[in-house]
Amino acid sequence: MNKYLSNNLSRLSRIGAFACFTFIAAIASMSVELAMAEPVLLTSTDRDRESVSLTIYNGNFAVVTDIREVSIPIGLVKLDFQDVSEFLEPSSILVTPVSAMGKNTAKNFTIEEQLYEHHTLNRNSLLRKFIGQKVKYSRSILDGVAYEKFFREGILLAINPEVVKFGDQIEIAPEGTISLPFVPEGVSLKPRLEWLIDNKKQGKQLIQTTYTTGKIGWSADYVMLLNPDKNQFDMTTWVTLSNESDNAFDAAEVVLVAGEVNRIAPKNRRRQSEMADAAMMSSARSNSIAPMPLMDYYQYVLPRITDLAPFGQKQIRLLETNAASYKRRYTSVSESFSYRMADAVSKSAAVNIEINNDQKSGLGQPLPAGNVRAYLQSNNGQLVLLGESRMPHLAIDQETSLEIGRAFDIQVHRTQTSFKRTSERGTAASYEIKISNAKPTSVEVELFEKHAGDWELSQQSQKGEKIDSRTQRYIVKVPARSEKVVSYTVKTRN
Repeated sequence: MNKYLSNNLSRLSRIGAFACFTFIAAIASMSVELAMAEPVLLTSTDRDRESVSLTIYNGNFAVVTDIREVSIPIGLVKLDFQDVSEFLEPSSILVTPVSAMGKNTAKNFTIEEQLYEHHTLNRNSLLRKFIGQKVKYSRSILDGVAYEKFFREGILLAINPEVVKFGDQIEIAPEGTISLPFVPEGVSLKPRLEWLIDNKKQGKQLIQTTYTTGKIGWSADYVMLLNPDKNQFDMTTWVTLSNESDNAFDAAEVVLVAGEVNRIAPKNRRRQSEMADAAMMSSARSNSIAPMPLMDYYQYVLPRITDLAPFGQKQIRLLETNAASYKRRYTSVSESFSYRMADAVSKSAAVNIEINNDQKSGLGQPLPAGNVRAYLQSNNGQLVLLGESRMPHLAIDQETSLEIGRAFDIQVHRTQTSFKRTSERGTAASYEIKISNAKPTSVEVELFEKHAGDWELSQQSQKGEKIDSRTQRYIVKVPARSEKVVSYTVKTRN
């Protein structure tokens, strides 16, 4: 009896082990099948978009924040995320789930893979899909008085240039128009992202996608109306938003950032604005957009949502200033001569508008870099352009001088009156600068005399000031309709 029971128990043990092995193998097989299951395919376009915001930098790039509502099933999902910028930087993409209040929520999904498809529909992307397949070439040939179209069919072997086998012959870059029977799969009509998502929550989710992109930027333009009698000006600052991509950003919240943001691969693609000038001065005034500190930069939050069309520009009023003060300066800068001058050099004095960005002058707020256009209202009421210049980023309490043109009535004539070599590397030269003032009022002209190497003045008719290692400055007062002469001798060693 004991032996019978022992044998049966042994048999049952073997059967149980076999059943257990079979069950484990079945589970493993099901796991492999599940792992190899194709992910669900979904598509998201800008129609799913709940909101979009742009943080635009004055270095011709922007940060895009795109929030969309997408219904995602549980499991592996391949999401075709369309209507993204053509010039986005794939490595900058950050994807997070958010609540209806715009706050980050628990991460219910992870992105396992990401593909950025920017090879949109064009000649090469199409032909690449037809390598090894038949394509048709057509040519129109004059037959008497009319053209007749002829077709021939060959196998495309390569592109750039096209290599085609027609029968027994192979031609490189054959003539004719290529006809293709269809648009192949895998060629995008627009740039898109493709994500492989492992999702753990069923139903609709708000997905926030943030990335940097090129070809979107902004620049500032300043329109100044001068009042020379009071040495004051009114100034309107306009921002030009430029979108050089084929993406539309409708109803976008826009923040502008002013400052020099360091980037790994900086590209200076600043576009110079061609805005209407005089018309801006007569348009309705509105409140200024106050700059707000952003660590070591400044930001301007536009008060209204705006549409930014593909390949479009839009001008928005940024700042408004009235009755700010300025100084008019006349300057003349010499060349650096370490040799004998052949002829005298005559130039009109430069006209400069000097502004101090402080409260006392009527300014006192951060001013982003931009183009400046200065106008004057003539006696007949017309606005006359006095000149244009470029202003750098101007912090509070900083000064800048804007050269807007050259004075018709103020001429500066420089003559080298003597020159000799004092040694193999040394020279001594004398100069005479004659300033002619044809104005009915006296003027003050600043001369900036440039010198190279080691230099010192051995003689000067008027005391000047050495302002840096290469420059001697003279401030010369010239009476109305008269001339003034300044002379000096400089010894140099190179």
